[in-house]
Amino acid sequence: MTVSWWLVIILATCLIYCMILLSFEKRRSAVRNPAREHYYAGLRALLAGEEELAFKRLRDSVREDSQNVDAYLRIGELLRRRGQAQKAMGIHMDLAQRAGLSPEDSAAVRKALAQDQLSLGSRDEARRLLLELCKNSSTEAWAISRLHRLHLEEGEFEEAYKRRQEMARMGEPLEPKTAAVYLTLAGRAASEAGEHRRGRVLVRDALKLDPQSPAAYLTLGQIYERDSRLEDAIRAWKSFLEHSPELSGLVFPHLEKVLFEMGQYSDIAGIYRQVLARHPGNADALLGLARFSEKKGDHQSALGHLNSVLEIDPGHLVARQLLVSIYKERGQPELAWQAAQGFFTWLPGLKREYECSHCHEKSNSPRWFCPACFRFRTYELGDAFKPARVLEHA
Repeated sequence: MTVSWWLVIILATCLIYCMILLSFEKRRSAVRNPAREHYYAGLRALLAGEEELAFKRLRDSVREDSQNVDAYLRIGELLRRRGQAQKAMGIHMDLAQRAGLSPEDSAAVRKALAQDQLSLGSRDEARRLLLELCKNSSTEAWAISRLHRLHLEEGEFEEAYKRRQEMARMGEPLEPKTAAVYLTLAGRAASEAGEHRRGRVLVRDALKLDPQSPAAYLTLGQIYERDSRLEDAIRAWKSFLEHSPELSGLVFPHLEKVLFEMGQYSDIAGIYRQVLARHPGNADALLGLARFSEKKGDHQSALGHLNSVLEIDPGHLVARQLLVSIYKERGQPELAWQAAQGFFTWLPGLKREYECSHCHEKSNSPRWFCPACFRFRTYELGDAFKPARVLEHA
């Protein structure tokens, strides 16, 4: 037999073999795969937001195919959403003990366990798992982001800042003004723990990032005050007023208190006037001058300043109260009554109130960080901190 015949025979044999294989694959594909059908039905239900149906279909899937790791993970996630984190963790612990998991599945299981621990409030264990996940390139970004959030929830702003810097290196930009707030809050926390020097270092680092940061100057003064360095505190608060005169109401109470303690209360009038020179019509400075004049017995000047405040804000309760008090003291009941008219209309706004522009969390004190939605600088308008809504405190 010639070589050409042998080639024909070999080619014919290969063709017959391929046809047999193709026929086998067609028959195999024609056989139903209930596990896969349930799994895909569960995924479709998840995409449609039908979590109850998704849970049933995924559960049916793993009954048919116990090797479907992704289905188990999704069941665990649904259980966690239902508030059954303990059951979810049981599923994920069983998965973690399986032999032969792929690196991708192993990482996904450890992520799920970290989330379970966070849901259960086991933060130390969650932190340990997250630190391990930081060593894996496929889970590093996710783990760093969760650690960042965990530090914020715990009030660990210095550690949160370090994690946020890592996130920035991975492509999530960090604005200098926001970075300055991280360091300011870290400095405040250090000072409150008795580490005043450490606190000052952190806040000064914040000012290097944002030289006009009102949060940093306000906090720096407070740290100096805690450390009994009152003159330094005054200098920090004066710097605050130079850069943010429109926010002077935040620092005036601190200045008044410290100047009074130092026996230099009369200096406050000059500070009020300096603010008015930079920011005419500043209601807080005008009110301060009115109080100062009233304490000196100069009712005429006090009345002039109070009327200026009420021209700016007719519902300014503190100014109106002081106006009524002065008129009563001067024996002018009719003018006192006129000044008091509408008082109860404004009474619901008795307190100064600040509101987060993202989650609408309210606060009676100014904030540069929202503890409800964990966002920074959401209590401000534009580049400078301003309360979204201000009502004077009586």
